[in-house]
Amino acid sequence: MIYPKKIIELLLHGIPKNILNSISKIKLMVFDVDGVFTDGSMLYDKYGEHIKKFNVLDGKGIQLLLDSNVQVAIVSGRKNDAVLHRMNEIGIKMIYQNVAVKLDIIISLSKKLNISIENIGFMGDDIIDMPVMEKVAFSASVPNAPIYIQNIADWISKNNGGNGAVRECCDLILATKQNI
Repeated sequence: MIYPKKIIELLLHGIPKNILNSISKIKLMVFDVDGVFTDGSMLYDKYGEHIKKFNVLDGKGIQLLLDSNVQVAIVSGRKNDAVLHRMNEIGIKMIYQNVAVKLDIIISLSKKLNISIENIGFMGDDIIDMPVMEKVAFSASVPNAPIYIQNIADWISKNNGGNGAVRECCDLILATKQNI
C-alpha cells in the first residue's frame, strides 16, 4: 500500500519518534476483539445466541496489513463463533479465543513465529490486556477504554472500538513502515 505523502503526514502527526520507531519494527500485530473490533456491546437473539457487529473498514485494514507482510493474530478473552467466522473471512489465521492469560499466548506466538517481543504490537481495551500492553513494543487502545488502560497505551485511536479503531491502527502501522 502506498499512501500519498499528505496522508502519511496526517497519520503520523504528533506521534513521538520513539513510538514511531517501535511501530516501524512491528512484524506481528495482535488485537483483542470485544471493545476493539466491536463496540463491546453484548447482543443476544431470542435463542440466546450472542451477536457481534464488525466494521468493514477494520477488515480492510487487516487485509492491508497482511498484504504488507505484517502478521496478524486475535487473542480474545471470550469465545464466539461470529469472531471465528469474521476473522477467517478477512484472512486472519491465528485466532485464540477464551484466553484468560493473554500474555501466555503472546509469548508462545513470539517463540513459535521466531518474532521478538520488540517486534510485536497489541491493541486492547481492558484490564485483562494490561500485562500484554506493558510487555510488547507498541501498545494501542481506544478512547472509550478505562483511563488506566489509556494511560499505559502508547497510542489511542480517535475512533471507539467497533467504529474504525482497528483501521486507524492499521493505517498508522502501514504509514509508519512506508515512512521509514
